[in-house]
Amino acid sequence: MIIREIARNCYRRAIRVAPRSADSYATHLPILFGLSDILRPRKIVECGSGMNSTVQFLDRQAFPLLETLVSIETDSEWLDKVRERVNGDGRVHFILEPDAARALSDTLLHDADLVFIDDSYADRRVGTIRAVSRLYEGPGILVVHDYEIAIIRRAAREMPTRFAFNALNPQTGVLSRGKVIETARLTRLNEIVRRYRNELSLEDSAGWRRAFAREM
Repeated sequence: MIIREIARNCYRRAIRVAPRSADSYATHLPILFGLSDILRPRKIVECGSGMNSTVQFLDRQAFPLLETLVSIETDSEWLDKVRERVNGDGRVHFILEPDAARALSDTLLHDADLVFIDDSYADRRVGTIRAVSRLYEGPGILVVHDYEIAIIRRAAREMPTRFAFNALNPQTGVLSRGKVIETARLTRLNEIVRRYRNELSLEDSAGWRRAFAREM
């Protein structure tokens, strides 16, 4: 047991794996806040509705230029909760589909600046990642939560450009067909998240944006 623990600690230090966050459903948020200031997205497609995605995307301070949010959800009861929370915001269009991949099309995706993938369980999410990779030809990026999971990383290989944000755990991956954002900027963003992860709550969009503005 002692040898196993030593090996685990050495492995963790070698690849700089962050401790698992107590709020494991929200570790993508600082990355999304940072990407918002870089990409200035007007249309977002999300696979998997949620308080830590749908509600945040509709926050005009965090995503000031957003015009359209297409939100695909697999669970009807959860969708009702999210729909109630956003209180009829006309910018969001909800799609209920038990298999998120089946709701996707090149028409729906083609002009999206950002596609966020955090639907269902990991094995089902693999199909969503592959469907988006096949259909999406736009100039933006794919953002994938729980990127440390091996089957999700393997599915992401269908996109030629990939970056892993490992400052928080669960991790977040950013995928694209080209260098939409320079690797140096993504690396810097990851470093800033690592620096402030113990000072700012994950949901503090204003705090994170101030930190990015100072440090980028």
